[in-house]
Amino acid sequence: MPRHLSLRTSQLTGRRRAGYLLLPLVLAGSALAAVAALPRLGLNAYQASLGYMLSSSLELSAGWQGWNYGRASGVFFNAAPRLKLDAEFVHMSFHTSP
Repeated sequence: MPRHLSLRTSQLTGRRRAGYLLLPLVLAGSALAAVAALPRLGLNAYQASLGYMLSSSLELSAGWQGWNYGRASGVFFNAAPRLKLDAEFVHMSFHTSP
């Protein structure tokens, strides 16, 4: 008998530019409903950053990401049903045109 997994995902992304400043924001969520023998897994993710346009082809941004995992049964490696991860980042983008 085949096993079917069901994945629901939603994402909201926005970006605002004010002069040379860039203000992007990302919110995302996912839920994986598995077969009866496996746990239901969920993920909520957040990202906020602040960027600056150094020139028309070069952007520099820094920000934060948060990932929150959850499961309906069992535990993660930290012996809890929830796992929270955070990260800071610096990102440089170089844009070219053909």
